[in-house]
Amino acid sequence: MSKKSTSGKEGLIIAEIPLAGKVTAYFITARMTEVDMPKAFEQIVAEVQKRNAQIAFQFFFGGRRFYPQIVSAMPQMDWPLTLLQGDACNGEDITGTQVIAISGAALHPIMDGERKAGCWFETSDAHYCLLGDLRADDLSQSGEEQAYAVFEKMESLLGQADMLFTNVARTWIYLKDLLTWYDEFNVVRTRFFNERGIFGKMVPASTGIGAGSAAGEMMVGALLAVKPKHEKMKICAV
Repeated sequence: MSKKSTSGKEGLIIAEIPLAGKVTAYFITARMTEVDMPKAFEQIVAEVQKRNAQIAFQFFFGGRRFYPQIVSAMPQMDWPLTLLQGDACNGEDITGTQVIAISGAALHPIMDGERKAGCWFETSDAHYCLLGDLRADDLSQSGEEQAYAVFEKMESLLGQADMLFTNVARTWIYLKDLLTWYDEFNVVRTRFFNERGIFGKMVPASTGIGAGSAAGEMMVGALLAVKPKHEKMKICAV
């Protein structure tokens, strides 16, 4: 069951999704410009606090040069921020942001070295894991090498939540200059999926978009993984 509400005063779109028991996920989306970004972030934080929730994840859509301003404008940022500058964009604009916040459950951090890469939490039905801003450690590698490294990192970080890659229900894949190497990327993903037996189980739903990120890497990724606690909770292809 889901419930969507729109607040005209703040200009935010808030989708409220009950999970189980008292646990609720909120998807909060805001359009903004560079001028009104600080005010928009204040409004997002106020809405999160009003719901006794915690931000677990954030997308930001705009030029990579704005990254320092974003970090300073979002108070006490303690979650992965995935910045996306579309391949067709000149990088001189800010268009908006979306955060995922959770109430009713403790968020357990997942660390990529000293950097927080996401969190896991649980309901009476399942364990959930959200990871974002995942990139290769060596950005001098080729696109194919970076892509495989990101998939390996996804798998490694999921281990902190006692999950496997086969628990992944959704991936977000952003490739710099996508049209120049998308075929090569698919070869890498197919290889990784074959090695992990993904095609024989459940293939994650996925988004693949041409977009650069804050550090200019060839690939940045994010994921949602779900590990059911009982047979009544199922993850199915739609």
